[in-house]
Amino acid sequence: MKIFYKYLFTMLVCMLFFVAAQAQDYRISASSGANIRKGPGTEQPVIAKIPQGSNVKLIERTNSKWVKVSYSGQTGYVASELVTEDKEQNRNSNSGNSNVRNASSNSGSKGRNNNTSSRSTSSSSSKNIGIGLRFGDPAGITFKKYSGNTAWEITLGRSYRWGYRYDDRFYRYDGFDNRKLYDYKGHNAGPTTALQVHWLKHHDITGANGLQFYYGVGPQVRFTNVHYRYKYDDDEYYESFTDLDLGVDGVIGLEYTFDEVPFSIFLDANAFIEVFDAPGWIHGQSGIGVRYNF
Repeated sequence: MKIFYKYLFTMLVCMLFFVAAQAQDYRISASSGANIRKGPGTEQPVIAKIPQGSNVKLIERTNSKWVKVSYSGQTGYVASELVTEDKEQNRNSNSGNSNVRNASSNSGSKGRNNNTSSRSTSSSSSKNIGIGLRFGDPAGITFKKYSGNTAWEITLGRSYRWGYRYDDRFYRYDGFDNRKLYDYKGHNAGPTTALQVHWLKHHDITGANGLQFYYGVGPQVRFTNVHYRYKYDDDEYYESFTDLDLGVDGVIGLEYTFDEVPFSIFLDANAFIEVFDAPGWIHGQSGIGVRYNF
C-alpha cells in the first residue's frame, strides 16, 4: 500500500509540473486596461478590472475573440485583442527565473475587493480543472472538471470491503454450490480497485465565501481478485476468481476553495448501491482530499 501511495504522489507531482509548464505569461496591452469576465462575452459580468501593463497567465484560447486567463488569484475571460505575449517574461521563466512580474498588484487587489459579492455567486467559476489526492474510501487520484455550477468528478484508486462474506460467496460460483462435494477452507482477497464517475451540482453557502456544498450521482465499478482454498474428495485445491461489482453512487459533500492559492479541499459521503453482482447491497463510503486547480 505504501508503494501505491508513492506512485500516486509521483504522478500528481508530474502532472502539476506539466500544468505549470503550459501556462504562458501575457500582458494587458490596451491603454484603458481590460475587464476580466466570468464568461467569453461582453454580456458576462465583470469580475475585476486589470490595469494596462499587468501580467496575466494564459490558460486557454476559447476562440478567436476571447482567451481564458488567470490574474491575481482570479480566473476569467479577456478579449484576445487586449492582450499580447510577454516574451521577455516567458524567457526568464524558461531559464529558471522564479521572479514573476505582477504590475499594479495593488490595483488588482482593489478589483478583487470590489467584486467579492460577484465571485461568491459561483465559487467554481474561478477554476476549470482540479487534480489531486483523495484519502478514505476509495483512496487515490481525483480529477474534477468544472463548468459553471456543475462538475464531472473521476476518482481512481483503492477501495475497502466491510462485511463481505467471501466464505459464503464461494458457494455462489458456478459448479461450487454443492456443499457436500466442496468444503470451503479459506480465502485471501487482494486489494480492491475502484473507479467512480460523478456528475455534481454545486451551491454556494451564504456568508461563507469560497465554501460550497454539492450533491450528485454516477456509476462505480470495483473488482477484487479472490484466492480460495477448498477440499474436494479429500484433496485440497486452490482457485482464483474475480469479484466484480457494478452500481450507482449517491454523493453529498463540502468543498472549500482558497482565494489566494489555487487549491481546494473537500469532504464527502457516498452511498454505493450495487446493481451487479449483489443487487441492492448498499456500501457506505466517505473521504477527504485536496486538489490543485487550474
